[in-house]
Amino acid sequence: MGDSDLPQEIVDIISELLQDDTNSLKNCSVLSHSWALSCQRHLFHSLALGGARKVVRFRHKEPIASRSDSPETQYQELDAFLVNSPGIASQCVRFVRLRFDSYAVSPPRYSESTNNALSSVLAKLTRVHTYDLYLGKWGQYPKGLRQSIYTLLQQPSTSSISVNCTEFASPADVASLLIHSQGLKDLSIMDCSIMDPLHDTSDQISEVSSEDVQPVKFRMDNFVDGLLPTLLRPDSHLKLNRLRGLRLRLSNRADQRDLIQLLIAQSGPCLQHLELLDSPMYRYSPELFLQLNQIPNLHTLRLTGFKATAFFSSIHWMVKLFANLTDSLPLEEIEISFMAHRRMLPNVDNIRESSIGERMLWVPLRELDALLMRKELSCLHRVQFSLTVREPAENSILEFEQKLQESLPALRARTGDLLHIAVSTSVY
Repeated sequence: MGDSDLPQEIVDIISELLQDDTNSLKNCSVLSHSWALSCQRHLFHSLALGGARKVVRFRHKEPIASRSDSPETQYQELDAFLVNSPGIASQCVRFVRLRFDSYAVSPPRYSESTNNALSSVLAKLTRVHTYDLYLGKWGQYPKGLRQSIYTLLQQPSTSSISVNCTEFASPADVASLLIHSQGLKDLSIMDCSIMDPLHDTSDQISEVSSEDVQPVKFRMDNFVDGLLPTLLRPDSHLKLNRLRGLRLRLSNRADQRDLIQLLIAQSGPCLQHLELLDSPMYRYSPELFLQLNQIPNLHTLRLTGFKATAFFSSIHWMVKLFANLTDSLPLEEIEISFMAHRRMLPNVDNIRESSIGERMLWVPLRELDALLMRKELSCLHRVQFSLTVREPAENSILEFEQKLQESLPALRARTGDLLHIAVSTSVY
């Protein structure tokens, strides 16, 4: 037998299916319907649209074959493909990425016919679960294409929307994306900006009753001027008191810290998962820790961005955080990620460096270890410490792992698989 042209991943799927389909194996019906459908779902699960030359890709890898580099032609060919194979759009495509963060090759620069071809493609995608959107200058999109994207996002199958690298005209422009379907569980707004944060036209947005809005995980990165006040309004389409998850990358600005306090307070009743990113918050706003006790159903707490250097250690704020937590919180998982320089390790040849490392990193970690045991968090079953070592020396990973184990004796001694430690390195 000659070499097969099938991708290895398809060969693997067929091999797995053979084990459970003895009739097809006995009859040598290698192209049975179930196998073909499984292969199609694997190949066409993810669709990426947009880019510089080849604007249509399945599984984010190789672009589909096209006679032209013209976006219009490629969208038209994809549209024809979906017409001739209707099951692909309705049964296979579950993830869609729109990558238009480069203004030169985005819908505002497309011809009308190109945008029409793209809209026609989007209209055929009826069972997508997850969207990863890099929309660029959203305010300059043609009205028809904007409506096509709105319609796409509001389908009942939608469960996750991530909006990245997008420039909105106003807070209401962002809020318009929050008119979501009943199935939406995860909403993320990352690295976005608003041209006119003071221009509020939210009354132009159609209303969605609170009964239609299911609990949502909400993430925000690099807080956008004007967006938080819009979300915190009583008539906001995102019902904060029904949020299940909140992921925030925080800044040092005092006005934003006040809004963050209010956001956490309003989302407390249903909030189960909280992730706070970056260290400035821990250094400049320790009072935020007191708000965590307003989240009575908190199950997962993730803290990312702690640092331990010779001049500053935000690990001390982490100790204050857990000192302020109440024993009654139903915390099940705690994940802590932080970074330290290799000089934080004990060094018999440099007593000064050793004392700095002890004071900035290892002493507060031992305090944290004792705190978590005294809190008697009865639901806690996993504590993860992830340490990144800057400018590592030889054997740094092993030495830091050993030192972490020594600094967390109470967690290490607790029965069950509670403590997890991961150490990695970074040269930057």
